[in-house]
Amino acid sequence: MVGEPEEALAVELFGPVRLWHGSREVPVRPGQQRALLALLALAAGRPVGRAAIEETLWNRDRPVGAWNVVQTHVKRLRAALEPERAARTSSLLLPRAGDGYRLRLPPDGVDLHRFGSLTQRGRDAQRGGRQQRAFAWFREAFAQWQADPVADVPLLAEHSTVTAAVERRWTAISWYTEAALALGRAADVIALAEEAARANPLDERAQATLIRLYQALGRRDTAFTTFRDTRERLVDSLGVDPGRELSEAYRQVLRAPADAATEPAGPDVPRQLPADTADFTGRREEVRRLRDLLTTAATRTGGPATVVTLTGMGGIGKTTLAAHVGHRVAGAYPDGQLYVWLRGATGAPVPPVDVLGTVLRDLGVTGSAVPNGVDDRARLYRSRIAGRRMLLVFDDAANEAQLRPLLPGTAGCAVVVTSRYRLDALAGAQHIDLGLLDRGEAVALLHRLIGPARTQAEPLATVEIAAACAGVPLALRVTGARLAARPHWPLAYLADRLRDQRHRLEELRTGDLAVRSSLAASYAGIRAGARRALRRLSLLDVADIAAWTVAALMDCAPHAADAAVDALVNAHLLTPHGADRTGTPRYRLHDLVRLYGRERALVLDPPGVRREAMARAAGAWLFLADTADARLACRYLSRRVGTARRWPLPPDLTERLTTAPTAWFDAERGNLLTMVGQTAAQGLAGHAWELADAAMGFYEMRDLRDDWATSHQVALAACDRLADVRGRAVISRNLAYRATGAHECDIEQLRRYASAASASFAAVDDVRGRADAMILLGEAERMSGATPAAAALFHQALQLARAGGDELTESVAHIEIAQLCRERGNDRDAIRRYGRSLRLCARHHNIRPRYHALRMLGVIDVHHGQFADGEARLREALRLAQTMRSPIKQAQVLREIGGALLVSGHTELAAPALHEAYTLSTGAAHDIERAFALRWLGRLALAQGDPRKAKVALTDAMRIFSRAALTFPMALTLRDLGAACAAADDHPGARVHWRAARRLFRKLSNHAAVTDLDAALAAP
Repeated sequence: MVGEPEEALAVELFGPVRLWHGSREVPVRPGQQRALLALLALAAGRPVGRAAIEETLWNRDRPVGAWNVVQTHVKRLRAALEPERAARTSSLLLPRAGDGYRLRLPPDGVDLHRFGSLTQRGRDAQRGGRQQRAFAWFREAFAQWQADPVADVPLLAEHSTVTAAVERRWTAISWYTEAALALGRAADVIALAEEAARANPLDERAQATLIRLYQALGRRDTAFTTFRDTRERLVDSLGVDPGRELSEAYRQVLRAPADAATEPAGPDVPRQLPADTADFTGRREEVRRLRDLLTTAATRTGGPATVVTLTGMGGIGKTTLAAHVGHRVAGAYPDGQLYVWLRGATGAPVPPVDVLGTVLRDLGVTGSAVPNGVDDRARLYRSRIAGRRMLLVFDDAANEAQLRPLLPGTAGCAVVVTSRYRLDALAGAQHIDLGLLDRGEAVALLHRLIGPARTQAEPLATVEIAAACAGVPLALRVTGARLAARPHWPLAYLADRLRDQRHRLEELRTGDLAVRSSLAASYAGIRAGARRALRRLSLLDVADIAAWTVAALMDCAPHAADAAVDALVNAHLLTPHGADRTGTPRYRLHDLVRLYGRERALVLDPPGVRREAMARAAGAWLFLADTADARLACRYLSRRVGTARRWPLPPDLTERLTTAPTAWFDAERGNLLTMVGQTAAQGLAGHAWELADAAMGFYEMRDLRDDWATSHQVALAACDRLADVRGRAVISRNLAYRATGAHECDIEQLRRYASAASASFAAVDDVRGRADAMILLGEAERMSGATPAAAALFHQALQLARAGGDELTESVAHIEIAQLCRERGNDRDAIRRYGRSLRLCARHHNIRPRYHALRMLGVIDVHHGQFADGEARLREALRLAQTMRSPIKQAQVLREIGGALLVSGHTELAAPALHEAYTLSTGAAHDIERAFALRWLGRLALAQGDPRKAKVALTDAMRIFSRAALTFPMALTLRDLGAACAAADDHPGARVHWRAARRLFRKLSNHAAVTDLDAALAAP
């Protein structure tokens, strides 16, 4: 009896074909030997006859002696499998069977067959009503399918078993989806269902499945669009209407309540992973290990967070691997996936404090709620993600010091870090070092990039090209893209070109020089205009660009820039990066491409040429920022224009880019910040401060206080260094205004910057600017309770604004005077001032002062019992706050609406609005607004007959107001605390609070409030 092998065989057919004997990988030569192994594995242990083998390897063109070649391949496979087998003894693992051979495999020894058996188990469990078990089987099955079957054996691409497996995959996706829908886990399978629908556009079941998933995920509009598109395809291609299953899926969407199935309005759960690569190939072990680490991490409940580093040379595929696996485990991290580019290889890595600011905003912390220091941000960040299951990808890290503040403190979250540097000092991290792709993986990648027809026609040339690229994914993708774009080129032609580049071949095998050499060859292969565009682009440090940026850099028409961009994209020197919200395609320079282009610019372009190119690019951003800012119309301080040169774009292009100004600012937000820094560093202070000022309205609108501070501090330093007095005035003014809405209103900083602005505006004889500075100086006095000084400054500002014809500043001056009137108890004059401000707003159209005036008029209306008018004004202010997408401003209006309802006796209606205001302000970690919400919640508790609860809320509010030294809110809260004490029969406590409130109201000259408190204190 023939003995059994001690260790089982295993064959991997997904991706490059690989053979394992126990834990040992058996080397298999590419080409026919690998094809023979795959053919035997597809047979699942059954014999494969001579005719079938020859037919597969040669089709109908069998050479003389073909079987001898097969026997040679078998001999070599046996020797590799059983190196210690004695001569002339039978092979246990690859025995003869009839006139052919068979590979002795265990039942689940081939991953492709294991996929089939797992899906069948899942289907059986499903039929038995065990959806949870079915889901587990399907999940395990799809974890097997990480790449196309037999990717490096084109001869077997159309084998019946392979095509049947592909078809079964599409069917199994529908089964998997059925289980996911039953368990409420639609998000886990949506990517697979979308892939199936794309691959089978006329398959009604695939489209119906996708529609049901979209409905389950609340994406009703997308479900409707999918049905409409499918119906059009069916009619156009087949001349038929949708069948029963597709129609029923559509009817289910129609029957669902609209409010239960609407397209989500915002990114409540962050899904920031870069797009997965459709042609991802290889990395089987790295994929498996990373997936296992991340899957295990998602279920851990104790200990530190799991940290995995992916390290290797530039262009080796670290980010691609992180995104590929991240999408496959995303379902295990239901609280979201965050992605941040750390720019470690750019020479200017992002400081941890800025990274934490970005992540905190993504987690819902906005505006002044984001602390300033790295330690405070790290503490808040760890608190926000504690208890969540999130995947965080930090891409392109510079070193361990950059990463340590970014690591979560507890289990549940997982971190994937990519870096071209080893991060051995990162305590507790799991390290995965990415090496070169092996020959089979390289051939498989070329097969997917170029297409099977060409690689099957020229297999030797394909192998030679893969060898020339030396396993570097970047080189392989550049080569594959060139061939795909040139279908008339024989593969042997490119193989010959690569062979002639001897230095390039040497450098491809030596690491960093390899990439530089391939870049040099690509650079030399494009026309002069494209080379000039690359050199100009490499001067910029921005994350991505649009074609109009190239037009400015080259001082050419947009169509010429488009041609240059197309040439760079075709040469893989510029990478498409999707489209922004304006519908404009975006492009990125690889960090090494940027380095190479900058080297060429330093050699070929004089300093004056480089400086002019930078100034034109900054001028184009400034021109568009001017236009977008004017259309945004969300400024509280007037735009101050300097002498920096603009680079105007054509009217039609400008119109398309800035029609939706928030979309343009969203797309260019990071670039504007970078350009402020670059222009400041290169002595272009005018461009630096004007770019910062042009973005200020957007920064305030979105509560982007970090961007506001960073851009303005950098611009201010440049203005000081280069003695740009006007720029110093404008930036100091803007920083003073920022201080008025700080996390804890910084009155001293407000005074310092406002005084500097006033002096600088006076030095350049800018009357309008002086008006702005006086408003800000008056604001500092008002906040401090110095009412007469504040009134004098506000009235001087009003006179200067009128003299200078600045309607925006005039409307703001009226608002500030009105606020002062209100704090004094003079609502009649306050109403008159707010009304004047609104009439001016109707002329200058800026929504920021209009929001403020409407909100405060609504408050006054409610105070005087005009509830209908007050609520109408407050609702209009809320609409403006929602337009600005500012959670803080929404919280402001909601607590005023709640207060209006409370004062009018609608306690039950007031509670939801006040709690929502508290939730918004707490979620944004904005203490001042939270204190305002707490004050109203205290009054709500008092109205509900719970003075003890009221005292707790009011005491918390008072603590915050006292820390910020805000006189008027302190006075109001002390008065309310007195009322709460009185309601609790604590009359001595009530008198203490009322006396303190009286002192503050007297300081504010609010005689009506003082009179009311005198009456309360005189009562027995």
